[in-house]
Amino acid sequence: MGADFRKVLAFLIAIGAVTAQENIIEPGLHFCESITLQSCSQDNINTFVALGWTLDDGGIGSFCQFVRNVDASVANECCRGWQGPNCDVNIEEAEAQRRADEYREFNNILKSLEVSYNDPDPDRKLATCINYGRFHYRTFDGYNYNFPGRCRYTLAKSSDGNWEIKIDTTQCTSQTDCQKSLDMKFASIVVTANGFDVTVNGEAMDRNVGINVNTVKVEVLGDWVYLETNLGVRVKWDASGNVYVTAMAENEGKTLGLCGTYTNNIED
Repeated sequence: MGADFRKVLAFLIAIGAVTAQENIIEPGLHFCESITLQSCSQDNINTFVALGWTLDDGGIGSFCQFVRNVDASVANECCRGWQGPNCDVNIEEAEAQRRADEYREFNNILKSLEVSYNDPDPDRKLATCINYGRFHYRTFDGYNYNFPGRCRYTLAKSSDGNWEIKIDTTQCTSQTDCQKSLDMKFASIVVTANGFDVTVNGEAMDRNVGINVNTVKVEVLGDWVYLETNLGVRVKWDASGNVYVTAMAENEGKTLGLCGTYTNNIED
């Protein structure tokens, strides 16, 4: 170990920036202090490790950064991978729990989504595809997956070309700012939607009265926009970027797109 480094280390110990004493650390808390050296020599590493420090991966370039767990009275920064006022929340575990809670909440409402509003025959066979959040999908056959693409995609369409629903996720940039637009075609009728802003064949919808053009009916009920057709497909969406497509039995085995093939086979 060089004489210059010994002098620097002695000075740091003298002013309390580096100590060899053990800290009394409350179990479960993960407060950290750090120190950065301009030299990452093996001698420096060995010395600081012997003093109870750990070489951190957060060093930049040739700089060498050390961290160590300390009492909250010594430092107020959380160790890498921890968060919260008491630095007792594991970031990875918290994110995994958040996703599990989101998935569980989502599945709790699936049954209520299988039948659209005012269905004259609630026992008829149908399937619902859902796009929710930034990039979560559930196909007609119940397969859940994530697709983080930001572009214009075919959400669902009939294989015979009678109808198609395209979704644009370009403006969905975060969980709290997720604007999606829909471009839909049902036979010769073209519908575009961005939240509550809807046009049908170029005619803007008044959200207070809805709009009805030939075989396509669109109306606002509460926080949702509902679209019905006579082609065996219904769509509903809200201003937060959640979209639901319900296909009737006549479309079974005849759908394509991100919503899947509606074959009652989750694997295809």
